[in-house]
Amino acid sequence: MTRTSWGSGVAGGLRATVALVAMGVALATTGSRLDAQITGRVQDMQGRNLDQVVVEAWGPDTRLSVTSTTADGLFEFPEAVTSELRSLYAHRLGYRASRVSVSEGVTHYVIRMAADPFEIEGLVVSVEPDRCEGGEDREARDLWSAVRRRYDPGIDSLGAATYLGTGIRAVPLSEVGPVPVASGGSGQRGSAPLFRASWRRRVERSGYARQLSAPSPDGMYEAWGYAPLEAEFSTHFVDEVFGKLHRFRFADSAEEGWSLRFCPRDDDRPGIDGYLKISPDSFLVVAEWSFRTDEPDEDAGGRAVFTPTEGGGSRPFLLPTEGLFWRKVAPDRYLQRYERFEGWMFAPGDSVPFLPVRGNEGP
Repeated sequence: MTRTSWGSGVAGGLRATVALVAMGVALATTGSRLDAQITGRVQDMQGRNLDQVVVEAWGPDTRLSVTSTTADGLFEFPEAVTSELRSLYAHRLGYRASRVSVSEGVTHYVIRMAADPFEIEGLVVSVEPDRCEGGEDREARDLWSAVRRRYDPGIDSLGAATYLGTGIRAVPLSEVGPVPVASGGSGQRGSAPLFRASWRRRVERSGYARQLSAPSPDGMYEAWGYAPLEAEFSTHFVDEVFGKLHRFRFADSAEEGWSLRFCPRDDDRPGIDGYLKISPDSFLVVAEWSFRTDEPDEDAGGRAVFTPTEGGGSRPFLLPTEGLFWRKVAPDRYLQRYERFEGWMFAPGDSVPFLPVRGNEGP
């Protein structure tokens, strides 16, 4: 059987290698502390405004608020947030995330982003054993173990939910990637801990995909139902079951941090192989994978983008800010679902946090 790989580099050629340069411009002063509204604009290096950039307001170790830039590249945070504000964190799929320190007396910031185009290098057909040949690097497993220790396993006992914007479309391979979605999306996604526990048991027992007797109602799944690793089940990447089922090797060097290749230990069940991009302080930044199944092989895969967290605070939960799933539906077409998550909320016990229904604000 032949397989399709996604080229080389972090996440198999889906590169997010953009430098972010921040420039703070004081438009107003507020005395000895930050207690005024914080505003700003995000632009590229040519001064063009960038929309749909996610900007987060952070305190010393917690996220205080999140927003997205408008069509004019503008963002703002209310006065209630600024008393604890220490940094601004800007990110968008296809750009390298960065934190910008907030200074006393500065209430307006211009963030300039130097763009390296988001691209997929194209399909490379290879014999399956070539993708994961060789053994395991002990140092690579040690690094994965260090990443795992960065995250709070308490998510296993919590319900999780988020608002999201979603874009679904069929595209050529060259266009697989993020699509415009609504800022402050009206969609919702959530799960109780039993849902994630069920997937964990299923993966351990029978693998990462299950055969379907009929296509899913939304049309995303035809022959197989796949583990939702791009969403709330992304916690699996730091789970002991994931470590037990895979071996790790260092991949191509990353611009910052490391890139790990993970491969299944056996081919007796539907599996995944792919890459983990890890920050210099051992937080997970990107996970990307391909599903390995028996026929029909739908060339399905996914990608999850995570928010790096500064050290010194409590351990975060591993949940994504952006997720992407794709599968091949024709020789030159892929059906993809792109989701941008606004911010996860949690509830104890076997329940899902309640999120009030929002109106559809449009893209």
